[in-house]
Amino acid sequence: MTDEILNMRVLGEISEQLGHDTAQMLLTRYEDEANALMTLLNSQQGKDAPVEDLIKDIHKTAGSSAQLGLSAMRHKLNMIEVKVNQQGVGVLWAEIDNLNTLWIDSKDAIRNEGFLVGSKRHV
Repeated sequence: MTDEILNMRVLGEISEQLGHDTAQMLLTRYEDEANALMTLLNSQQGKDAPVEDLIKDIHKTAGSSAQLGLSAMRHKLNMIEVKVNQQGVGVLWAEIDNLNTLWIDSKDAIRNEGFLVGSKRHV
């Protein structure tokens, strides 16, 4: 399952080119970014937010996911972004449980590869 969630080639290249400590720092920042998105999406504030603001945050985290090799998160967030733009915000709320599960699985996969030490479990 880690192969579907993490692109180890991308993560390995980042670690090789920048060093493990820098890769770990980037993934910790990503974790903070994704946790903030997930906290927002699971809150009343998120449900009340303008859809344009939600899409902006989803798009940003999808881009970060792509750059760091979190393929499944990138795919899910991109799919949500496109469908919300086509069909409305209801698509996001219909996908939130799947996204929550994927985020937990993604953090577990990163942690299992030794990049998140003592990270907080979200959702």
